[in-house]
Amino acid sequence: MLQCLVTISLNSECYTRQFPRNLYVNDSALTMVVTESGFNHFISKFKQDTHRIIGTRFPDQNFHLNLGIIAVDFKLSDIIIAEFIVHEAFVILDGNQQLQMNIVNASAVFNFQWEFKQTSYPYTSDQGSGKIIIKDVSAHLTMQTDCSYDECPNRMISNVSNVQVQIGVLHLQLSGGQSWIYQSMIELVINAVKNILVGKVEIIAKEALIYGLNSLFIFYRPTKQYQNFQDVIKDERYTNGWTVGKGYGAIMYSGYVYNQNNFTDEYMQTSMLQPIILNRFNSHVQVIIQAAAFNNVYYIFHKYYNSYSTTDFNILFAPYIEFYDQKALLTMQIIYQGVQYTIKLAGNPLLQKIGDQSCAYFEFQKYEMKPYNEILEDLVLQNMNLVIKNTCYMIMNNPFMDPYLSISRVKAILTQDDNSIRFLTNFE
Repeated sequence: MLQCLVTISLNSECYTRQFPRNLYVNDSALTMVVTESGFNHFISKFKQDTHRIIGTRFPDQNFHLNLGIIAVDFKLSDIIIAEFIVHEAFVILDGNQQLQMNIVNASAVFNFQWEFKQTSYPYTSDQGSGKIIIKDVSAHLTMQTDCSYDECPNRMISNVSNVQVQIGVLHLQLSGGQSWIYQSMIELVINAVKNILVGKVEIIAKEALIYGLNSLFIFYRPTKQYQNFQDVIKDERYTNGWTVGKGYGAIMYSGYVYNQNNFTDEYMQTSMLQPIILNRFNSHVQVIIQAAAFNNVYYIFHKYYNSYSTTDFNILFAPYIEFYDQKALLTMQIIYQGVQYTIKLAGNPLLQKIGDQSCAYFEFQKYEMKPYNEILEDLVLQNMNLVIKNTCYMIMNNPFMDPYLSISRVKAILTQDDNSIRFLTNFE
């Protein structure tokens, strides 16, 4: 059995666009909490659905091979996962700010292209395709995260340490070569590359993991009524590393929304946000959105698209929502036939799916109007129920977890003390 015992620290790079604003720990309008049982339910589902990572691409790998009588520079490129099977995996959240994952009896196949060039005369070169086949893999991974405010502002740094990987079998297959080096020294090439790969498999995998953790921004994906909103962008940079408590883990995102042509127009201020109690509920997954995040969306869509006014009435300012215990109130200042009105609507929080994402919105009922005008109240209610649904708050780009969550099972709870809404759900 091949065994690799390594302790390393890998820092993420600046994979995302540069937002002008620097974020800090308290700049979190969006929080996701997953319990230990939630993690393990997710993993059990994911094991049955690993085709979702088939095709994942890994960084190119370059080696210098000394084959005795000659030396070659050898490169693996276009490395992708062709097969991936995990028989057992589980997560432990023990409250020490570290996430521990154990993988037992995994196997994978990687396809790639290879090429080499002799480093001395006659500089023979060759190329072809190949496969890496690994079987009977077990791993223990401890990951701790933090945020950098210097080297790579507002990006999470993923520190992967105490990695223990055991690889039962590693096969390397090369094909397609035509040169004399390939024909006469293929076994030497394979053995040399295998010896290097044994120490590189876990590094390649961690590079992909860190890259995935740092895919931190998404464009809004508007519904058919709003195909012209491609300039609206959501900032999903992490504002802190994982917070790991006893039996739960939480991650905090910015969640701020911008018009990408006007990044300096920042609605959100840290003073608008409240501290969040992370372990208030024990559902597998909590998605916690502060009221300020919705108001940020309404500000952008009002200012740049005038989304909430109609030919019948004009909204003077962006709609403003506040959360009370089990009640959401949306306030608007409206001009109708030369008269100014204040209208409040009571909202019921809901989720909808747009593509592979969840999107939060409200379904409203009449609540209060001064001065009262029944015709206008009906017009506003009808319009806002349509437009608020179509300018919903995208939660995150989460194609792995979302498919396992059923919107029909989501429970929404409003809490006044932190002016937030919690969408609670359990895996099926």
